[in-house]
Amino acid sequence: MPAYVNSIHCISPYQAAGATHAGAFIAPDPVYTEVLSPSELRRTPRLVKMGLYAAARCLADAGLDSVDAIVVGSGLGSFDGFEKFENALLEQAEETLAPTSFIQSLDNAVAGQLALKLECYGYNMTYTHRGFSFETALLDGLLLLAETDGPTNVLVGGLDETTPTYAQLLQRGGHLKSPAEAGRVELSHSPGVQPGEGATFLVLSSVRQPSTLAAVRAVRTVFSPRTALEVEHALTALLHEQHLAPGDLDLVLLGNGGDNAQDQKLRTVEASLPGIPREYFKNYCGEYHTAAAFAVWLGVQRLSSSGAAPGACAPKTCLIINQYRDVNYSIILLTRD
Repeated sequence: MPAYVNSIHCISPYQAAGATHAGAFIAPDPVYTEVLSPSELRRTPRLVKMGLYAAARCLADAGLDSVDAIVVGSGLGSFDGFEKFENALLEQAEETLAPTSFIQSLDNAVAGQLALKLECYGYNMTYTHRGFSFETALLDGLLLLAETDGPTNVLVGGLDETTPTYAQLLQRGGHLKSPAEAGRVELSHSPGVQPGEGATFLVLSSVRQPSTLAAVRAVRTVFSPRTALEVEHALTALLHEQHLAPGDLDLVLLGNGGDNAQDQKLRTVEASLPGIPREYFKNYCGEYHTAAAFAVWLGVQRLSSSGAAPGACAPKTCLIINQYRDVNYSIILLTRD
């Protein structure tokens, strides 16, 4: 059973030109005062502000004041908020410590704040499944909509941030690409990735409306495949369930991270889909746990005539294939109707 994307909003470092970018991909901050009061701005960590803003804009675009359920995925939660809490813990020797930073840094802070602001007292869930965080949230949203007498509108989100401290930790672990080796992910022959960030929210509905942007047809995940063949089998099964052949696809969005070793299986899967137009979406957003949420936003844009790639017709089917550290592989099928 498909679910319909009636609105979607994304805060990301996206640049349509896709120019070579060195260093971390940092999303520009929107005007948060449009949705948050001055007091909220002072006490709210940046990732929570990003999530609240993206969700508010998404609901406004859908013409909704509230939803029936909220499902969010985040691999790290508010890293910046937790870092501030730990610094205060050390500086004040664990005495007279305000717990606000810790509470706001919890992974479910965004979903909880949204429930309070929207007065949504229904289903509320946050998933922190590393590279599957957004995909699990999306699957949960689809299952909710498929229930008999289930919700009609579900707010689904995926968000993560990159901070200087997090980038340093990646560098210590050997996961950070040096600026001299930065470039397009599909051309990379070096180890490491360029970290990114973003916050994406979409309203999923069981009812198609005149304003519907796209449909989510299927989601499939593969954990720690030993060979690329396991991913190819999952892809073949998904297409077979949807009565599609590889030749029926109009666009493939590939989640190569830029680490030569980690991208090997995805390159093999890509080779099994010859002749299909493709884009490498992490050239626009960098690598992070919930980058697949950005890919869904980009896919929805491409499925609309206004968001099609320059000089190309708007596709009718868009397949997203993502990998995170060669452990979490996911496949998401979007269609225009």
